[in-house]
Amino acid sequence: MKKTILIILISLAIIFSLAFYMSSQDDETKIINEIPKEDAQYDIVIVGAGLSGLSSAYNLNDYNVLILEKENRAGGRVLTKTQEDINYDMGAIFAYPDYIVPFAIESSELIKESGPLGLYYNDKLYFCDSVINCISQTNAMPNNDYSLKSILSSNESRDILNAFFQTIHPGEIEDYITERQEDALVKYENTRYLKGNTELVEAYQNNINAELQFNSTVTSVEDLGDKVKITYTQNDVERVIFTKSAIVTTPSYIAKKIINNISQASQEFLDNIKYAEMTVVAIGLKNNNLENFSYLITPQMTTSAIVNNYNDEKNINILLAYIADKNSKDLTNKTDLEITNEVIEILQTTLNIRENDVLFTDLVTWPQTSAVISEQMLKDIPGNYNQASTRIFLAGDYTDLSSNFPYGMSSAIKSGENVSKKIIEFLKK
Repeated sequence: MKKTILIILISLAIIFSLAFYMSSQDDETKIINEIPKEDAQYDIVIVGAGLSGLSSAYNLNDYNVLILEKENRAGGRVLTKTQEDINYDMGAIFAYPDYIVPFAIESSELIKESGPLGLYYNDKLYFCDSVINCISQTNAMPNNDYSLKSILSSNESRDILNAFFQTIHPGEIEDYITERQEDALVKYENTRYLKGNTELVEAYQNNINAELQFNSTVTSVEDLGDKVKITYTQNDVERVIFTKSAIVTTPSYIAKKIINNISQASQEFLDNIKYAEMTVVAIGLKNNNLENFSYLITPQMTTSAIVNNYNDEKNINILLAYIADKNSKDLTNKTDLEITNEVIEILQTTLNIRENDVLFTDLVTWPQTSAVISEQMLKDIPGNYNQASTRIFLAGDYTDLSSNFPYGMSSAIKSGENVSKKIIEFLKK
């Protein structure tokens, strides 16, 4: 009898011990206890599934490749949303140039807003066929010298030009190299694809052989000499894998944080990268007889530009309001609803929209929209700036220094192509 009771007590103790152990595993972050295989499981691991990561993977289709992406989707700053059965882009807004795609792609219909430029200044709405024509109508210039230097020398004309500049670049115009400042004088084609720029992302996904894992946040990339150790968290589980080489396509500040023992050349290059912020607010309007325009500049408002997307089949305008760097940061303490209502008030003032015509709203803030293309960024660039160690390489639009425009979809794709060549050369050694 005593023996039976003892056995029961021992059994209960074991059960309670197991229950306590299992409950202790419900921490916020679980860690896999198994010892990771230390042999390289992949030829290349790519950190980030934006266009640079997808481009890298496409050019490495003959290798064993894994892509780790922290979000639940690919594309990075390419983000297409859908409301009222209409697609619209909240990241890279203008249509991708099809010449950058290295494979056959069935693009959807290309739509072009053919209207003039708009400028709302000193409570007056102007329409014009060029940036210079817009500025000249306002009498903001003290003379008739419309050179870049002259326009920037006057506070009033400078503010107008800066708002035009922020249609393409989110930062302040003076922070960029002269060649990029001249972008402010260009009238850009407001083109978009019917299905949005995400169709480019989907095409890449359909043309790569790489394994793609979402919800995977990389916390460490370490060159061990004979292989690379990558630590990442996926669905609250910490994992470790090994690879022969790695490509890090994250923004520079994340690359600096996760790459261990980074080379001095890459460290200096990454230290010189500064980012500008952008908030994009979408306002869908029905039955609103708006003036036909391509995009509207609002230099005296919280917004800098308002891009017009008109769907003639549904008679719906989607207005995409840009809130550039400084103004975007000033909104930190405001809710999305407060920001959206402020944009609606701006549209009521500038375009006389009716609040009851608002069908839907949307908002996305991009804390690191793009690198500020400054003299500091492009000065004394080390020769091996995009090789962080023997086995770790950098990609991303900001690393494409083949021109002085390291920004956007073209540069992202080029960076993937360029780094792939270096990886292939390295792996063949």
